[in-house]
Amino acid sequence: TVNFRGTLLTLLCLLLALCLLVSCNGETGGPAPGSGSDAASGSGSGEEQNEPEPETVISIFADGAAGVSLVRASFVETSTLNIISELREELYNLSGTAFRIGTDDKEYDADAYEIYIGEASCPESDAILQTLKYNDYSVAVSGNKIIIAAHNDTALQKAVNYFLYMGIVTDKSEDGTVTAIRFSSANQKEWADTYDVGNMSIAGNEIYQYRIVYPEAVGNSYDKGAAHSIAQAIGGQTGYYLEVVSDQTEASPYEILVGNTNRSDTEGTVEPLHGSAHIEGDRLVLTTGGDFSVGLLGRNFFRMFPPDDDGNVIIAENASVDCSFLTD
Repeated sequence: TVNFRGTLLTLLCLLLALCLLVSCNGETGGPAPGSGSDAASGSGSGEEQNEPEPETVISIFADGAAGVSLVRASFVETSTLNIISELREELYNLSGTAFRIGTDDKEYDADAYEIYIGEASCPESDAILQTLKYNDYSVAVSGNKIIIAAHNDTALQKAVNYFLYMGIVTDKSEDGTVTAIRFSSANQKEWADTYDVGNMSIAGNEIYQYRIVYPEAVGNSYDKGAAHSIAQAIGGQTGYYLEVVSDQTEASPYEILVGNTNRSDTEGTVEPLHGSAHIEGDRLVLTTGGDFSVGLLGRNFFRMFPPDDDGNVIIAENASVDCSFLTD
């Protein structure tokens, strides 16, 4: 009997201790430290949890009518125009409705629902284009605009393909007729290419600071064409597509000069089928031996300035290059 009473007393003491422990936890008001409940609820003392961006859906076609118009740059190459026409034609094939197309030199309307294509300019598209390197593309929603942004035809074709075949969502009737087309910010895509040249500099200045200058002269298309081909070569290797301007534009310290510009007198100093380069201040001066040779500058630019073992192109302040454009 004594042992039984002792055991019962022990059990009662343990039960009382357990009740006191539960009571103490209840008074502290919450789970034990490290339970993770604060993080799950977002109500702890840590950083505030950011709410996800609300989804934006733009109606492209509904109720038998187009919900957007298309906008392209005021001047585009024929190849670019063909890609834009393909986009418009495919939307017509889906909806049976012709989509109006305009150019970016019209008056800007922030409230209008529009698709800006390629390098077409508006505040929304400009902000996106500035983040893209030469071979990159973006398909995005910004305000009331769908932006299909790219700097060249190859990237633009990829962007249009994504938009048409993976980005848009369609509703169909029982007989398969498309009744609605829409694009959601949930389907946005930004694609970044990889580039062979890691860093490129001229006289200690990063390449993105530069622009390419050609001589403005009646009937002179060779130097202008060469300037654009150099821009494409640099863009394709580094991702930075440099602005191309004539020498009638106000001078800048950071310029790549092509031919006999009013910034430097270099005419007649290079033998035929050769290219020459040297540094004047912070400028890179490129000259060739005749009109045929200048047309070869773009494809030979990285023969004149090949990447080093680390994949960088460093054009030093004392750089002086003479390169034959004749191939073996």
